[in-house]
Amino acid sequence: MASLVGGNCVIVVMFATRHSVLVYMLGIAFDRAILFHRWLGRWNTILVLGHVIIEAVLHFTVGTGNTDLENIYGLVSVIAFLLVLIFSLEWFRRAQFELFLVSHLLVIVFFVLGVLHNNGFLLYTILSAILIGLDWILRLALGSVVVPSKTTLFKKRAENLVQVRFTKNSPWAKKLYGPGQYVFLNFPAISHTEWHPFSVTSSPDDPEIEVNIRALGNWTKKVYQLASAEDCVWVRADGPYGNLNLDYHRYSNMVLVAGGIGITPVIGILKEIFAGKKRRSRIQSVVMVWSVPSEIEAGWFMEELKALYQISNSSSIKLEIKVHLSKAKEVPPSPFLNTGRPDIEKYLDGATQERTPCFVFVCGPKKLVNSAWDISTKLQRKGKICHFHHETFQF
Repeated sequence: MASLVGGNCVIVVMFATRHSVLVYMLGIAFDRAILFHRWLGRWNTILVLGHVIIEAVLHFTVGTGNTDLENIYGLVSVIAFLLVLIFSLEWFRRAQFELFLVSHLLVIVFFVLGVLHNNGFLLYTILSAILIGLDWILRLALGSVVVPSKTTLFKKRAENLVQVRFTKNSPWAKKLYGPGQYVFLNFPAISHTEWHPFSVTSSPDDPEIEVNIRALGNWTKKVYQLASAEDCVWVRADGPYGNLNLDYHRYSNMVLVAGGIGITPVIGILKEIFAGKKRRSRIQSVVMVWSVPSEIEAGWFMEELKALYQISNSSSIKLEIKVHLSKAKEVPPSPFLNTGRPDIEKYLDGATQERTPCFVFVCGPKKLVNSAWDISTKLQRKGKICHFHHETFQF
């Protein structure tokens, strides 16, 4: 049982590292791998508790051969492991994200005392340490994790929305940027330890990185307050991370669906298609659907969408922009604005064909993502081909 615990620990760590071997060998991005990390962590909890029960039964019946001190090491190691589990529960993680991250330092206690409890655990500890060490070496080399950068743009873009731009510092990281990615950001003026992920709005070909931060939680509200007082701040970046897994340039038709601030990676994709370097592409038609409550939210990126639409007029690729104001009863005259919630099935059905695959990208609230996913599955049953990808916001 102890060997099962140790081996599973190595796999749990592998799925938790941002530059995991899984990314380079299997194309599994960190935001997808972290889901397996959670499930394997829960499975490891069962293994750890099973090991404790077996050890206790053997100790009080035939004896395990361990000294009392070794058993105390094992017990404290298990307590450290269970504390990490408790602090990782979703309700706690959402409310106290920084404490959730700091609590993972208890993993060190778990591994060290695990070795003192049973030296057979040393091999698994070394392997886990190597994986973590390599991950941090790559993070330091590819990002500005230690040395911060000065923002080239830091301003309130709209009410409760901050626009941030900074230069790509690492020459190696510049080659890794692609559409639909995200970076972890830290603002030392707010906290030296708290990091949060944000989708990249700029094109991969842009020498600068742009992210747009909506003030929703305590930390992002502090960023918004900072933008009210400063127009240039220090920022540390870790990334980029994520990949689309699908090369949308191989598809004739694309449907990009966004809800609220989920428009940010969609704009990055549109910039790559229409304002980036010329690439070999089969794209003929792009339909972009954005759902927001009112005209106020639509104004966040309307100028950029209009500019992209103008660029598309001189391109061979047809671009349709459909912005839906879900709570509005009427809209001002505009070729882009519509009232009510978008009919996702109508847009997907119109873009898909029986023998020609359609690329479907969705980013937004969970309800929107699940609805679009269900509709794609429904169309698949009718013989149409939808290759679906959605962005994950929950870490």
